[in-house]
Amino acid sequence: MNGKFIGNVVLCIGLLALFVFGVSSISATPDVAGLLRSEIKVDESAKSLNLTASRISRQEKGHMVDAAFTVENNSDHEIGRLTVVCDHQDKNGKSLGRDQWIIFENIQPKSSSPFKLTEKKYIDSALASSDCRIVDASPAAKPLVTVHRVVSGHAAGHDEASGNGDGHH
Repeated sequence: MNGKFIGNVVLCIGLLALFVFGVSSISATPDVAGLLRSEIKVDESAKSLNLTASRISRQEKGHMVDAAFTVENNSDHEIGRLTVVCDHQDKNGKSLGRDQWIIFENIQPKSSSPFKLTEKKYIDSALASSDCRIVDASPAAKPLVTVHRVVSGHAAGHDEASGNGDGHH
């Protein structure tokens, strides 16, 4: 036996192992879409949020989809952006695909907020249920511009607390 023969045997064993792994992966997946869909990883920032309600409905015309979510913020800081991912199924549990929604509205700490989004997406007419979860969140950003109200003109100089509202003492 020479080195070339041993190399070919090792190569054949490696290819056989890859083939067995591929067949087992394909047989464990209920549909082709599941093979292409990656596993969702939930970011640490989303762990303090709960999706307490979700409803996905497909409008009859125009591929418009209504998504209604209620999000509970259990953290001590305001959330300014979050991502919700939904896996859709038909009545038999067959996967119909996955969609995501991004919510840009702020959610106050220790509170719950409802959101309704309407977007153009293609969702199969056989949609029966959706499994939704929050996968990412970001703290609310400080505003770039802050508006302060300055009183001037006739109202300036009025001191309502002391009763001297005419500006003359």
